[in-house]
Amino acid sequence: MRQLLSHPAGISDVSTHPQPGFVRRDIDRATRQGHLWDESHRQIEQSVAPQGLFLVRMRIIVHCTAVIESERSLVNQRLEAGAVDTPVDRALWSTARTEALSDGVFAIVMTLIVLELKVPELPRDAPAAEVWRAFRELGPIFFSYFLTFTLAGAFWFWHHRAFHELTHVDGPLFALNLAFLSFVSLLPFSTAMLGAFKLRQPVSLACYFANLLALALALMAFWFYAGRSGVLRPTRDPASRRRFTFILVAHVMASVAALVTIAVEPSQAMNVYATVLVLGNVIIRRATRSTAMLPERDRRSSSTH
Repeated sequence: MRQLLSHPAGISDVSTHPQPGFVRRDIDRATRQGHLWDESHRQIEQSVAPQGLFLVRMRIIVHCTAVIESERSLVNQRLEAGAVDTPVDRALWSTARTEALSDGVFAIVMTLIVLELKVPELPRDAPAAEVWRAFRELGPIFFSYFLTFTLAGAFWFWHHRAFHELTHVDGPLFALNLAFLSFVSLLPFSTAMLGAFKLRQPVSLACYFANLLALALALMAFWFYAGRSGVLRPTRDPASRRRFTFILVAHVMASVAALVTIAVEPSQAMNVYATVLVLGNVIIRRATRSTAMLPERDRRSSSTH
């Protein structure tokens, strides 16, 4: 309406010489806001079309403006009554964009850890024995690379598993996710420390397992907050959520056990970590499987009686 009145050609000139697409653009904008364009357009064209193009356009604009104002007042009344939940926070903390950021960090980190693998600096005509000897010296770096790549993939899967259960992301949850990603970004450094020294070096081992412990604690805090803040989806399989929680706890226990072992016997820290992690997962699977079978047994016993 404001654009029509302020058109440089003037209202009378617009009615005499209509501008192609000028009023159509205004009508389309009013249509998207009012949601009642089709019906109102047909009614107005049938009633006032013989009276001229200018009157048709004016009545359409006035009618759509009235529809917009009525809907706006209705929405305001519903907002005042608390009948409408404003989605401002959910739109601001987008779950999809947060997960996309996390996937990007994981992708970059899992690519950077391979950069520690460098070709030995030998002459082009070096003998095979010397090349093999230099290649064997890369063994600790290869080991740290494959270990970290596997663990990073596991943490990515657990992170994706947690996000799959969310309805939306709020501010504290986004902050916890950033804290988790900050420890993910440290993996190339701790991996380089692990590969640069022997597996009995306490400082490099402590750096690596402290990074893994921080990752597990951050993801566990993320998961616990999501459960307490009510952002998890309703589920028909609570046993899977308990199993996921126990897996995170098992990883925390394995990292703590490895750090404690470093103070006693650093060369056994990796073995202790793997043993606690494997035993923890076996116990969790058996416990959750037996718990899931209890309702089935009760149902069968009740049916026989």
